[in-house]
Amino acid sequence: MARRPARTLQHPVGKLNLLRLRCIQGLGFQGLWDYLHEYETPQPIRPDIVIDEIYNVDVLRLAANISRIDPIDRPDAHAELWSPVCGSSIAVDIKLKDGRISDFAQHIKACALGQAAASVLAQHVIGHDLAELEKLRDQMAAMLKGDGPPPGGDWQALSALAPARAATSRHGAILLPFDAVIAAIKSALVETATRDA
Repeated sequence: MARRPARTLQHPVGKLNLLRLRCIQGLGFQGLWDYLHEYETPQPIRPDIVIDEIYNVDVLRLAANISRIDPIDRPDAHAELWSPVCGSSIAVDIKLKDGRISDFAQHIKACALGQAAASVLAQHVIGHDLAELEKLRDQMAAMLKGDGPPPGGDWQALSALAPARAATSRHGAILLPFDAVIAAIKSALVETATRDA
């Protein structure tokens, strides 16, 4: 029996394979529905940007290889954040040593863009302090707004997310991992200061 071709969706930015959409969203059928519903928002993805540029090969590769997802014992702080715009959520646990992250764990539910950001963060977050991560978060926000270059050094893989500046409704998902780890560090520092007072 001949296989039926995958259904496709006609959209102003081009023809998309629905099976690929399910994959890149990472949220199952509900994620697919949310993605399609996004087309009806007042600020859709600009038609001059191809979806394949936003969900590019590097983004999909990063999203498929998220590390540090196993829980850690007795974390110094825990933070959970949720983006009301796209519904993405993340929970992180950290340990600090001399103000720098010595261990990290995360659990994220997001589109491929948010997963890719979390993947890069998990790869390089160990050894960084609050000021460094706040600077990184600011660099990412500037990149997404279109008035700043991608981060360099250990974080240069985040340049794969540069085309997502056109997908404004996904900016919250991309920044969520950075906001969460910053919130966790601040919580740990407050707890330490209170304990030592």
